[in-house]
Amino acid sequence: MESPMPIQQQALPLLLRGFDLVGIAKTGSGKTLAFLLPGVVHIEAQEPLDGAVASPIALVLAPVRELAVQIAEEANKLLAKSSASARHPKGLGAVALYGGGARVRWDQLAELQKGWCQIVTATPGRACDFLQSGDLSLGRVTYFVLDEADRMLECGFEEQMGQIAGSIRSDRQTLFFSATWPAVVQKLASRMCHSPPVRVTVGQKQDGDGPTARGDIVQEIVVLDGMEWEEVDAKKQEIMYSHIRTLLQDPVHKVLVFVNTKNMSWEVAGKLTEEGFSAEFMYGGRSQDVRADIVRKFKEGEIKLLVTTDVMARGLDIPHDISHVVVFDCYGGIEEYVHRIGRTARGPYGRGHALTFFEYDPKYSGMASELLEVLQQAGQPVPPELQRIADEVASGERKVVRKKW
Repeated sequence: MESPMPIQQQALPLLLRGFDLVGIAKTGSGKTLAFLLPGVVHIEAQEPLDGAVASPIALVLAPVRELAVQIAEEANKLLAKSSASARHPKGLGAVALYGGGARVRWDQLAELQKGWCQIVTATPGRACDFLQSGDLSLGRVTYFVLDEADRMLECGFEEQMGQIAGSIRSDRQTLFFSATWPAVVQKLASRMCHSPPVRVTVGQKQDGDGPTARGDIVQEIVVLDGMEWEEVDAKKQEIMYSHIRTLLQDPVHKVLVFVNTKNMSWEVAGKLTEEGFSAEFMYGGRSQDVRADIVRKFKEGEIKLLVTTDVMARGLDIPHDISHVVVFDCYGGIEEYVHRIGRTARGPYGRGHALTFFEYDPKYSGMASELLEVLQQAGQPVPPELQRIADEVASGERKVVRKKW
């Protein structure tokens, strides 16, 4: 790395001065390194671990196992071979804690007890488990990071996050990093930060409510409107098969296909297999060993085509060389769309392509105008059909299903 990326340029000076911080930046922008480096400074300022009870100095919470593991791996790349110092002669390390059976928990406890757990990355549930058993103490934590806090709230971890925050010393430095900044996370930050946090926004709307997509992603939108469901499904498959067949002629390409449900993940993967492709599928309910194996194979290029739910849409920077994304199901929310297409061509030099099938759904009537705005902000062409749908919704010509609160 020759120079810091924008989020790092903005965040590092503030973090090194001790401010609480909210970092909002597009996916793939370098947030992980932005919060890891100042964490090392906190660790260097404290005495070595005594080894009696695992007492990390930096704690990073993440919504899913894969992200917790990824952050720990990135931290150990920084620390493992060159972190010994006069204050910490044994060197520094990071340990990931996440859900699993008794053997998984035992292995994690063994890693904690080795004494290289100055940084702990954890899912909220597992962190609470180790806290309650007395195997983990947070009394020395001075650096507290919540990565993808909005996703943790969506997963129902608010109570656990509160328990963890209550176990950490009050003079800690607290950080929130995410690609979006919805109101519910703003409230969480106000409760957990002991002083008003500085907000750093790189490439996003200043109000934090509407995410934007990276300008280095080509967004190709195929609008399917005015057709029966069977016709739409057949058309989507026809276009997708042709698109993927062309892409996979180049051995460097890797393709993620996003769907909304676990049933769709294996159904679409099955149809791709019938079409002659070698496809795997991924969703949150698959066993952790299977998920880890799929991620490894996708990283190493054994798998080139993967159908997945949003389990791989947020936070996970795996692998760095995903060249193309297909959004097979595009309805639900604009934040999910931005996270999905953000999986392609990540990092400072990448450029990617996202093919998206858009179908109007009255339950998500605002999606057309939100998608249109994302395209315009990223300098992407707006399909006339999408503009027409957004105009018809605004004028009342389109059916809209109002949400009941």
